[in-house]
Amino acid sequence: MSDAGPTFECARCGATFDTGTSHTELVRRDFVDRPRPSKIERLCPDCWRAYVDDFLDRDFEAELAAYEAEREA
Repeated sequence: MSDAGPTFECARCGATFDTGTSHTELVRRDFVDRPRPSKIERLCPDCWRAYVDDFLDRDFEAELAAYEAEREA
C-alpha cells in the first residue's frame, strides 16, 4: 500500500506528479460567458516548458534568461 498522497495527471504526457509540485493549470472555456471553466488541464514542469516553447516558437529558458537580464539592467 502506497502512502504517496494525492497526485495530478499531466494532460500532455500522462505522467503523474505530486499536487505540491510546481505545475501549471491551463483553463479552457468553451464559451466566454460561462462562470466556470469547461476544462482544466494540468501540465507537469517539463511539459509546461515544451508548451511554452511551442507557443513562442522559441526556447523558453533563453527567453526567460533574456527577460531577467533586461530587468536587472
